[in-house]
Amino acid sequence: MLSLRARVVAVEAGRGILGLGVVDGLPPTARMTAAADGRRVALDVGLVESSVPADGVAVGDVVTVIGREERGEPTLQEWADATGTIGEEIAVRLSPRIERRVVDGGTPA
Repeated sequence: MLSLRARVVAVEAGRGILGLGVVDGLPPTARMTAAADGRRVALDVGLVESSVPADGVAVGDVVTVIGREERGEPTLQEWADATGTIGEEIAVRLSPRIERRVVDGGTPA
């Protein structure tokens, strides 16, 4: 199962900044969410970085952009539905700049 996570690299003007954006293959959707601090939050996707509300997030925190439905995280299918495509297209659009890890049994490496 695909998961895409990003660390909060800065907190500015009430927003937690993620070093992940359209140049990394995220579609520029107007209404998407991410999972931060165990809850869904609005995700604003920008060209080179994206942001979430800073409420409850700090530099170094991990935000899940694509994850598992059973954890309440936005799924690949939700991204596909929001952009009018299929999940596979979202997955193959992701830039080689994004570090990939293969994990066994669903346990993060």
